[in-house]
Amino acid sequence: MRLFTKLTTLVFFFLSFTTQAQDSYSLTIEASTPAVAPGITYRFYVDMIDPTDRMSAVFGNNDSNLIITTPDGAFNNAFNSSWSASGINPLFLSTFPDMADDTFATIGLTGPASTSGIAGAADPSIVEDASEQISPYFLTDGATSLSSTTAVGSAWYVLDNAENGHPNDDMRVLVLQVTTSGSISGTINYQVFPLGVGEDALYVTANFSEGDDIAGCMDPEACNYNADATVDDGACDVNDECGVCGGGGVSEGECDCAGNVLDECGVCGGGGIAEGTCDCAGNVLDECGVCGGDGIADGACDCAGNVLDECGVCGGGGIAEGACDCAGNVLDECGVCGGDNSSCAGCADENACNYAGDTIDDGSCFYCGEGCESDSGGESVEYTLTVEASTPAVVEGTTYRFYIDMLDPTDRLSAVFGNNESNLVINTPDGAFNSDVNASWSASGINPAFVTMFPEMADDTYATIGLEGPASASGIAGAADPSIVEDPIQPVTPYFTTDGATGLLSSTNIGAGWYVLQTDENGHPDSDMRVLVLQVTTSGSISGTINYQVFPLGVGIDQVQVSLDFDGAGIYGGSSGTGNACGCMDYTACNFDPTADYDDESCTYIGSEECDCAGNIVDECGICGGDGIADGTCDCEGNVLDECGLCGGDGIAEGDCNCDGDQLDVLGVCGGSCTEDIDSDGVCDDIDECVGAYDSCEVCNGPGDIYECGCADIPQGDCNCDGDQLDVLGVCGGSCTEDIDSDGVCDDIDECVGAYDSCEVCNGPGDIYECGCAGIADGACDC
Repeated sequence: MRLFTKLTTLVFFFLSFTTQAQDSYSLTIEASTPAVAPGITYRFYVDMIDPTDRMSAVFGNNDSNLIITTPDGAFNNAFNSSWSASGINPLFLSTFPDMADDTFATIGLTGPASTSGIAGAADPSIVEDASEQISPYFLTDGATSLSSTTAVGSAWYVLDNAENGHPNDDMRVLVLQVTTSGSISGTINYQVFPLGVGEDALYVTANFSEGDDIAGCMDPEACNYNADATVDDGACDVNDECGVCGGGGVSEGECDCAGNVLDECGVCGGGGIAEGTCDCAGNVLDECGVCGGDGIADGACDCAGNVLDECGVCGGGGIAEGACDCAGNVLDECGVCGGDNSSCAGCADENACNYAGDTIDDGSCFYCGEGCESDSGGESVEYTLTVEASTPAVVEGTTYRFYIDMLDPTDRLSAVFGNNESNLVINTPDGAFNSDVNASWSASGINPAFVTMFPEMADDTYATIGLEGPASASGIAGAADPSIVEDPIQPVTPYFTTDGATGLLSSTNIGAGWYVLQTDENGHPDSDMRVLVLQVTTSGSISGTINYQVFPLGVGIDQVQVSLDFDGAGIYGGSSGTGNACGCMDYTACNFDPTADYDDESCTYIGSEECDCAGNIVDECGICGGDGIADGTCDCEGNVLDECGLCGGDGIAEGDCNCDGDQLDVLGVCGGSCTEDIDSDGVCDDIDECVGAYDSCEVCNGPGDIYECGCADIPQGDCNCDGDQLDVLGVCGGSCTEDIDSDGVCDDIDECVGAYDSCEVCNGPGDIYECGCAGIADGACDC
């Protein structure tokens, strides 16, 4: 297909050039404070000169190394699962504001192309050497470096119909954002198409280092002002009248900055009266000999104003009355001008292989055999289309998944496309469901981190090549999100981003298609030998035409392009398509086909000695094509030996425990004699020492430890279960042996064994003296 052949050439063109140093199209790096993350956010802009200039690609290879170094690590937000800005859905920024600080690659976008507001915008694509990938730098939080130095190299890019390649109102294009808490340095290379002309491509290499002093002109009024300069180098210039920074203006004798002079017509740099013209205004003699004249008027065929008649005669009278052409012929009865009345005869049955349209049937119709596309109906293709229908996770309707069926694990699905020769058509009259939380046209916007919060994302309508979400989350090594190319006047992406979209059409010469490169592993079939290319959820019907390109065994030059009509779920392109159903129509034949509409004389019948159409014979049991007595059986009825050795027997009778008729006793012993085991302890009651249970005191059926000492009472004479007794003071286990005066104090520690008298004398006589407790003191005459 022309579209994708040219595309492959474009992609690899900018990976194999020699870098040229350029003074124009400079690199501007702006630093700002991140919204949430710590550190500094650096934005890299390529400065353009003209609004029609186009930023094509950022690249790196062995000739022009692409290097980014962030020793303190780059910030990568987990909620952007893409290497580019396409994963930063604006709907999530209010909930996850740190997404705005994410490190990403881009061409002129800060989010998905579908939400940019730029008509004709497209998310950038990436190509990278599998041995030195650059995408992990934009997916790994804390990444310290990016490097592309191999011969294959890497790049992110947009095609020349992507409007985001043009500069913004500030005449620049954003190509990179990095947030880091430390310094950033490296080398960046980019390809620019001046005035949008790819043949004039310029390649620029810029070294950068943020955090170090940068020498340059620091005067904002100067034409060579360097906004990044931190040290003034004293070399500021102004533009001359020709707009050249530091130039000398128009040279003497010249009339403009290009060195031109006035010609004979007073035109600066003009060529005078041009060859073939008749004056300085550029007029020429018209076909009627007038300088600057308009020649023969529109619709006229000569200078006199005559016009061609329907027979091509200038000023003629046209077809004669009663004739059907300029030769004077008339219509025959078949309606053919000048015909011989034989042109309207042919096959008039539209079901026939040689149907000739609205004709007079001449008996020539045929329905099978040579001259028909396929005896089984319809054209059969190698790489069929399978459309599966399922119930959506959340929304109402049906989810249709479109798979391309492959033949070999090395086959590669390259692209789904449409153009003026092979229209791509999808009709969903009741509208396709598109979730507003997937801002991408492809499955790359279905971030698994958000599916649990927004389960309707799983029902989204999207295009894909072998992926159900972002390539980075697929688990497929070497996978890449698909890219898209589309005619700006007939884009296909709105079908995948507009809720309720009723149809997709690509029918122009430029056409449209989504595709992967030959290095992208998701182009290979899955374990079911197929590749998912489209998902559509709708509450009504779905039909249309799909075209796809396959590389058999992965070889691009052997490409196969398939175009199939579809209507709902089913398998399309196989040998059971629609059309004439040819086959054997004799029901007695071996190959009778009840679905056949026309007999193709292919019937076959049973031969001698055979008992059926498969060539089988009767086995020892009288079965046609049977295997005789089957392994493990003992007769033709399929009986087997029972456990008692009888063919087809019933085995051990119900209630018996063996083939001898014995039964289980109450202990489960086959043929045992025990008739009772009341306590279910597995010991027959007639020999059980204890029919029941031992209590905690090891007494059969005893009450247990219910006594003061557990299993017994306190022994007589003791005061507790430890064998202690009361002493003379009534203390259990005490040591006092005597308390003669019964005062509650043991005699061996009692200060007075007895009683104090009224004079406080232990066992004293009391106040029996003259003075009560004492006599009259010596020398005294009274108390």
